[in-house]
Amino acid sequence: MKTTFILLAASAMLTACATSQPALSGEMGQATAKNKAVQFVPPTDVQKQNTFIPENTDLRRAARERYRKGEVTPPVNEATQ
Repeated sequence: MKTTFILLAASAMLTACATSQPALSGEMGQATAKNKAVQFVPPTDVQKQNTFIPENTDLRRAARERYRKGEVTPPVNEATQ
């Protein structure tokens, strides 16, 4: 009997905490999206037209050769201040 009363009291307390509105707003993340949009620098017309990036075959060949020989240099973690 005591356990039943405790369970009923606990369930009544929990239902008092329930709301009809969701806990998270639909506007969540809007400030971050606006900040990212403000920091974006749109490219100029000349930059938009310059899509050709020539490849460097010598660098590519050297990188493949280092990979085959197992002489790949691991990336270095640089500390920030």
